[in-house]
Amino acid sequence: MAATKLTHSYLLMKRTAHSMLWLLMMAMPSALLAGQCPTTLTQAQPPSRGSEQNRTGVTVRAEQLVSKAQQTEARGNVEVRLPDSQFLADQATIDAASGAVRASGHLRFESDSVQMHAEQLTADSRQQKVTLDGAQYQLRGSAGRGKAGHAEIDVRSGLLLRDAAYTTCPEDDESWQIRAAEIGIDARTGYGHAKHMLLYIGDVPVLYLPYLLFPAKNERTSGLLAPVFENSDINGQELALPIYLNLAPNYDMTLTPRWMSERGTLWESEFRYLSEHSQGQVDVGYLGDDKLAEAPTPSRRYQFRWRQDSRWGPHWKMALEYHRVSDDSYFFDMGRDLYSSSIVQLRRDWRLDYADDEWQFLARVSADDALNAQTDPYRRYPQLAFQYQPVKDHWTISGEAVRFERDAATSADRIHLRTGYQLSKEGLSGFFRFNGMLDWRYYEQRQPSGQQDQLTITTPMVSLDAGVYLERRIGLFSHKWLQTLEPRLFYLYVPYRDQRDIGLYDTGAPIRNYQWLFRTNRYTGIDRLGDADRLSVGVSSRLYSASDGREVFRWGVGQAVNFRSPRVDLVSSVPDAASVVNQTDAKETPIFFDAQLSPYEHWQASSSIEWRPDTGQTEAASFRLQYRRDDKHLLNVAHRTRRLVDGGSVEQIDLSGVWQVAPQWHMLGRYYRDLANDQAIEWVAGVAYEDCCWAIRLVKRRYLSVALDAFGQPLANTIGRYNTGLYLEFVFKGLSSLGNTGFLQKSISGYQDPFFSN
Repeated sequence: MAATKLTHSYLLMKRTAHSMLWLLMMAMPSALLAGQCPTTLTQAQPPSRGSEQNRTGVTVRAEQLVSKAQQTEARGNVEVRLPDSQFLADQATIDAASGAVRASGHLRFESDSVQMHAEQLTADSRQQKVTLDGAQYQLRGSAGRGKAGHAEIDVRSGLLLRDAAYTTCPEDDESWQIRAAEIGIDARTGYGHAKHMLLYIGDVPVLYLPYLLFPAKNERTSGLLAPVFENSDINGQELALPIYLNLAPNYDMTLTPRWMSERGTLWESEFRYLSEHSQGQVDVGYLGDDKLAEAPTPSRRYQFRWRQDSRWGPHWKMALEYHRVSDDSYFFDMGRDLYSSSIVQLRRDWRLDYADDEWQFLARVSADDALNAQTDPYRRYPQLAFQYQPVKDHWTISGEAVRFERDAATSADRIHLRTGYQLSKEGLSGFFRFNGMLDWRYYEQRQPSGQQDQLTITTPMVSLDAGVYLERRIGLFSHKWLQTLEPRLFYLYVPYRDQRDIGLYDTGAPIRNYQWLFRTNRYTGIDRLGDADRLSVGVSSRLYSASDGREVFRWGVGQAVNFRSPRVDLVSSVPDAASVVNQTDAKETPIFFDAQLSPYEHWQASSSIEWRPDTGQTEAASFRLQYRRDDKHLLNVAHRTRRLVDGGSVEQIDLSGVWQVAPQWHMLGRYYRDLANDQAIEWVAGVAYEDCCWAIRLVKRRYLSVALDAFGQPLANTIGRYNTGLYLEFVFKGLSSLGNTGFLQKSISGYQDPFFSN
């Protein structure tokens, strides 16, 4: 969930979007209201002849009015206005003493929420009750309509329909409808009920519920949510039936038995809670006896995940995540898509932060767990850090103390201090920044054999950063543009310090790009501070439309020149240290180029290239093109390639899209392939039909269930397997859906599924 200010609506979002057959006429999920059938609601026109108002608040207009004692008889184009509604009829009788109204003949009743045609009407204006027989209704604000043999409307107590039917299809179209012996909505409690309810597709009943309690307002209530049907090669046929429990206004739970024909029943629960300062979620999954489990995978499978975010005032916040599974294959077997099956690391992290205008503090404990025979990250037991930067001064100081531990490996205590002084001059035409720093590190390392050593490293650092902003107005392609040119120079000096006797506890090599040229350390983390005597030269440019200020084109190109060959690398002499083979640049770095292009409203393209001029080889390149007019006209083309330092390579192509091929038909699909290993990672092919009241979607998907690294490659020493599934989804607009193709939003970049709410 996005990190926004927490309110009680946090607990309402997911459930109201997935309500099953509840909210028949009152609170329909907005995702299912999109594209509904147009209605034929009309406004009542007042008659042209005499009118009369009695002391009960009833106004009568008709071509002919006849008053006898306490009764008024109206005939011909009768319009009766009640306190909260009105109706038209051929004839009506109004009792001024009791407020009773009776009407018949071409009767049309209207209120703020509904329009009805009925055979006859009886109303009590004093009690604000209306009864209609032989009614046909149309809801305002949605396409919902239907019939009721008997309808009772009470402003204070609610609505009661007997022998009722409901659909969102247009007149003379009964593609689907709900029929019930009785539907009642209690305005005082906000709940409704239905008795002996049947869901019909055409003339065929497909679902029966003897009794149903549902919320008639946008509020939560306990009950069944929409069932999910799936099938796959790995698990066979699947049926999940979520049960929602509204335990309290500030916490709830969803319990989901997920039956898999090949494995058994996996019990999943999602518990969410909310307090004045915190929000959190606990997810549990348990399968007591997996019928497909083979050693070393246990037959008892489980997952536990706890997440919590807290905030106290403007300065303090806390974050907690603890994730545990029974075995490395849990996500392969229980995951529902490519992304969940490729989880390779479980977070176990607690952190407390403080921040004001000058001070920042951090206290942290972490013990992440790596899956599939990967080396576990070092545990931080604990980590304490601070930073102080006076608002009206140019110097800063930061520090950290942390203990690193890992089973059967070298452990270490690290203390890090850095102080710096910065001078900067910023203006509309450019900038100049000077930064001088002194970095101090202390290590106490303990090997499993018992040997200990202490190391202290002090390193000065100096950087100069300068840039100029130039702009001009140009005419091109019959349009006027504003173009900028932004040259930049960045000089960095860091003397060499031998660091091979230090282990790699939280340090690695980042993916390099144009912005990497302007970093003060070419590595991530603290265990390696790269030596440097180099000048980075870059230039970037932007092109804006002069008419609306829209950025059309942006690019940047740059390279760094080393006056002294860098020597610091990611090799360590510490026993069992995870040394990394990395490439250091001798005289010059590769040339980096990044670009983004948006030539038209619906088109976007981006590209990134890393090219070595000394060898003439492209180290890495990526290209992405997207056309997106709407959710039914979307195309994606992407290609990625990268040379690895160990001599291998990565090359992938990703094609996906959704396209409307006829007014009510659209196709969708994805083809994601690993060209280097000549294997498909995922492919999806589907077809969908949609009209204004229902939709159906048939999708076939095949994906590689295997853990992937940061480049999208299968991890070393892992064996993947393909999972193939056929998915059929029915959508009843204004009601709910049966089936689940929510994975399409992850598979097709930029796609917003109108029938799926997460």
